[in-house]
Amino acid sequence: MPAFLRQFALLILAGCILFAGFVACIIALISGIHNRDYLALNEKTTVQLKPGKYQIYYEYTETTREMGPLTITQNDKVVALPDLVTAMADDGRASLELAEDRSSTYTFNRKKGESMYRFTVKEKGTYGITLISNVPDLRKYARFTIMGDMGQGFVTLLKKLGLSVAAAIPFLIAGYIAYARIEKRKLAETRLRIQRWPAGASSHHEQDYEGLADRPDSYPNR
Repeated sequence: MPAFLRQFALLILAGCILFAGFVACIIALISGIHNRDYLALNEKTTVQLKPGKYQIYYEYTETTREMGPLTITQNDKVVALPDLVTAMADDGRASLELAEDRSSTYTFNRKKGESMYRFTVKEKGTYGITLISNVPDLRKYARFTIMGDMGQGFVTLLKKLGLSVAAAIPFLIAGYIAYARIEKRKLAETRLRIQRWPAGASSHHEQDYEGLADRPDSYPNR
């Protein structure tokens, strides 16, 4: 094994583990944005859910980003879109408790989504989500999605990143110790070489002087 790899192999391995952990987190973050199910209006949509917190969003169908919450004029009154939609969720046996939640937003592909309801799933399985509205052609203005809670997703990402760091730490410590030992050995060898050099050089010059003394022509003319 080359000296460079022998000295830095463990540190390189630790770096690879950390890099793989960061890449996995970035991929999970991007896929988490894409990981949402679209819901039908005025009919039940079945989705597969894992334990965790979820939110139901409405997403603007127009590329509006700075206009604020979407509103619709109905009977000469301006009404927020969430007030026009009723949501229900069930696990096939009982209904789930939904709470109104308009605190979360997201922007993706120049489209904006805002939360309407949130609920908690305790068991993995198939769930039915039903959205009901009496507003005709509501689909022209928005479409509806269900997504896992973004805060919970970030916590999961931090946990994955923490596992990567924890896995890399032993290799970092071992790599640093190996690096320090090799450097210490190199320093000791260098010092020993420096200590030996003057003695060898002096002996070499003495031999040269003795050789010159034995040669008659080495003396100056008298």
